[in-house]
Amino acid sequence: MRADGPQLIGPLLATLLLAAPLGAEPTMERTDGLPPDLPDWLSPLLDPAGYRVVRDAGEPVEFWFPPALPMQDPSGELGVEYPTLPPGGLVGVVRTTGSWSTYKAQIVPPGTYTLRYAVQPADGDHTGQTWFRDFLLLIPVALDNFDPYGVPEQEPLVEASNTIIEGGTHPMTMALFQNYDDLGAAGMFRNDLDQPTLAVPLGDVTLGLVIEGQGEEVPL
Repeated sequence: MRADGPQLIGPLLATLLLAAPLGAEPTMERTDGLPPDLPDWLSPLLDPAGYRVVRDAGEPVEFWFPPALPMQDPSGELGVEYPTLPPGGLVGVVRTTGSWSTYKAQIVPPGTYTLRYAVQPADGDHTGQTWFRDFLLLIPVALDNFDPYGVPEQEPLVEASNTIIEGGTHPMTMALFQNYDDLGAAGMFRNDLDQPTLAVPLGDVTLGLVIEGQGEEVPL
């Protein structure tokens, strides 16, 4: 992701992880069938068998992923946990049917969104913002007209994500957290910050999608 991109992501990642009240442990179950509102180009790329995370704090959140993720040669960037994922690459789809809020208490409206991989820029404006640099941008499916196999630039992705909230100035994001234990199959685990996280093995990569928690800034 270009370091000269828009300066909206730095404040957004100050406490990146999704926040939710404490309650019963989220659980995962499998689903069958894609969302009905997907554009024609997107449906063939996804596995119809998805994942539903049932939360005590609100309505379930559902995910669908391609059989294999887009890949690149390892980037070699410091602090990046998913160096083989290309920035801007299509990672999956998420659907919300009820209240789901980000770390900044931004409510994600019910709807279906693509998930695009992104990396926090390594520049002075973002120093100390978070322990890690990997995250996913949420983009309304109707606005995701980007090449599913290419590497879109940061600015149009951020602009599309900003539209989720009317008059929004920050993109909607979801945190990624690497899991170094071999789970053998998809399931829930607690990341190193003790936050419920959905692990989904996809080829040689296991995504760790943080479902609930509050981010921590890096002490400088």
